Amino acid sequence: MEQLKIKLANIDRIELIGGTVRRTAQQVFDSLTNKPDYLLNAGMYDTKSGLTVCDTIVNGVLLNGGNYTDKGFAWDDHNIEPENTAAAKARGYKFFLGGSPSLLWDGVTNIDSKGFDNYFVSKAKSFRIGLGVNDKELIICFPTVKQTLPAFAGMMAAAGCRYAINLDGGGSTRVMQNVNGKLRQLSSNKENRANSTWLAIYLKKAGGDKVKKKVCIDAGHGGTDPGAVGPNGTKEKDVALQIALLARDALQRCGIEVVMTRNSDIKNGRLVIAERCKIANEAGVDYLVSIHANADSDRDDKTGYGTETWAYSKKSAGYSLAQAVQKELVAVNGLTDRGVKIKEWAILKGTKAPAILVETAFINNTQEEKLLTDAAFQKLTAEAIAKGIVQHCGLAWVPEPAQQYNLKVIAIDGSETLCQIEQENRNGTIWAPVRQIAEVLGCKVGYDADEKCVVINR
Repeated sequence: MEQLKIKLANIDRIELIGGTVRRTAQQVFDSLTNKPDYLLNAGMYDTKSGLTVCDTIVNGVLLNGGNYTDKGFAWDDHNIEPENTAAAKARGYKFFLGGSPSLLWDGVTNIDSKGFDNYFVSKAKSFRIGLGVNDKELIICFPTVKQTLPAFAGMMAAAGCRYAINLDGGGSTRVMQNVNGKLRQLSSNKENRANSTWLAIYLKKAGGDKVKKKVCIDAGHGGTDPGAVGPNGTKEKDVALQIALLARDALQRCGIEVVMTRNSDIKNGRLVIAERCKIANEAGVDYLVSIHANADSDRDDKTGYGTETWAYSKKSAGYSLAQAVQKELVAVNGLTDRGVKIKEWAILKGTKAPAILVETAFINNTQEEKLLTDAAFQKLTAEAIAKGIVQHCGLAWVPEPAQQYNLKVIAIDGSETLCQIEQENRNGTIWAPVRQIAEVLGCKVGYDADEKCVVINR
């Protein structure tokens, strides 16, 4: 065996251990109350002090930095994603592990020579361990023969990595598996050196308590911040909230725990981006989804059209979520597919969890403004957003039971009449045509031209 592939959906948590004291794999394993499924050494150390020399954040503390590449992986207890040291610090990640050096970045070979001489980078052969990711897998490579860094980068690419870093090379190389409470070595290196930094990987246990997915739904704007306003006075804050509440219901139906940044309009003031990010970060969510209505002006008539979804960057873990949500939205809403776009929006940059921003439709386009106030369109949009999230989490989508009616008429004798009528959601209030309701009640509907009013005869 030269590689290990683990589905990201099967990982419970990943922990970076140590960074200050050199210990063998067995010593680390014995010290842990909860035993990991895999344990591997995580980077090089100074032979004199024993301290890690790679950029490393353990439990929120930067143990070292600046010696080698700033590229690596950042995460909390989960959601591992490629980042650089500065971004990992700025976004408050619990863990960060820099490469020694990096190998692949966004699918391209990227061997960072900072801190290494040319011989080490291009010619030196050694037993190596590489850590990589793609959209669905965590990949660990540990060749049975010594490799140069360029050859090892090619091996990581062939294994399916989109991003990859070298962890170590030499006598410390160790990939260990927990087999019935005892460590079994998977890598071929025979030496057993102590190391100062170790990576522990915990998998979800079959038949045990599964970690419930937690998603933050952010209804954009609110309070004194109405967001964009349509030609007919529709406020972005209102339609965003209605869609957000419906998305919450759909996610909960599928077994996902939901944290809301707001459940209603804000009575006083507004909810700034930093406060929204804080809600998500303190809740420890797996993802954040911010819901909005668009109002760009990218056409000659000054009205945009269509649906788009934003992610922090193509290398962020939120990008694949944005793709999944965008795919579900355009499959059902009939609007122009504007695709997945990239920008460092504050709401996407300020959250530890992967985050996306959904622009459902254009509120300054009169046709799409009307759709945004329609209860059926709001429902369809919310269900599509939720379905994209659920499927991206690797969970089963549970459709809402088919609704057979949306109007119930109860007679004096208690008998019921059930039927479907048109309805429109205007800023949280459901509106329906008078004629349809009157006819259900057995009335005749007319119009008095002199009085300029609707007349109902019963």
